[in-house]
Amino acid sequence: MSAIALLAAQDAIVIAAVVVVIAFAYARHPLAIPSVIVTVLFGAHSALTSTVVMDGLGPLGSDSVILMWIIQQRSATVTTVMTVVSALGGTVGMVVVAAVACVSLLWKRRIRAAVVVAAAGGGAGALVVLVKNLLARPRPPQSWRLAVETTYSLPSGHALSSTVVLGIVAAAVVTGASRPHIGRIAILLATGIGAAIGVSRLYLAVHWPSDVVDGWLLGGAWLTVCVCALVRVEHPPGEVAASDHPAALGSDPAREDPPAGGR
Repeated sequence: MSAIALLAAQDAIVIAAVVVVIAFAYARHPLAIPSVIVTVLFGAHSALTSTVVMDGLGPLGSDSVILMWIIQQRSATVTTVMTVVSALGGTVGMVVVAAVACVSLLWKRRIRAAVVVAAAGGGAGALVVLVKNLLARPRPPQSWRLAVETTYSLPSGHALSSTVVLGIVAAAVVTGASRPHIGRIAILLATGIGAAIGVSRLYLAVHWPSDVVDGWLLGGAWLTVCVCALVRVEHPPGEVAASDHPAALGSDPAREDPPAGGR
């Protein structure tokens, strides 16, 4: 499959997604809003990658300007911090985060949630490899970089993987938290750390800004799908319906005492 074939496949997916959105909206399906989010994010990814390919795979209009400005802000202290942040957001770091989350979920007997977290991380890795190798976009000049990278540039694997892994772990915390503020803290941490990882890749000049943005877009689309799957397996419709039934709450209408006036 070539880059052009990938773009054609992405366009077909966007068209199919639009059809699904319309069908869900018409049926007032619970997944109507998530399907819109996925379609918008994936559609933006498709448009961005198409622009990059049609532009010859080089930097887009503002890519060089933004990257040069970031390079000019470098200092020894910030370089050390950004190097550490980038390392934490790499393959090893995200595998460790996902593994710890899965072990914790299995310990709590949330087996289905652990499976979703593992699938989310694995899917993110597959997307990175597939899109990188089909588009084959060169990275910024070696003389600009503060780190050695041998793979292609688009999308940023760090941005995509951290978005998915940190996002799905935060979602697992939300669905299992006994207190709402715990879930909110998890979401804020995931968002902040994910953003810092993306910025670190620009600081080290191993990616064009459009690479990082595309990683966030494609990662966000896949994350939305995975969050929907997580909610589905954690709270199946059948279980929700059963919990709403009086008998499921420990009351048996057939055995309830009649009103005092009926004796």
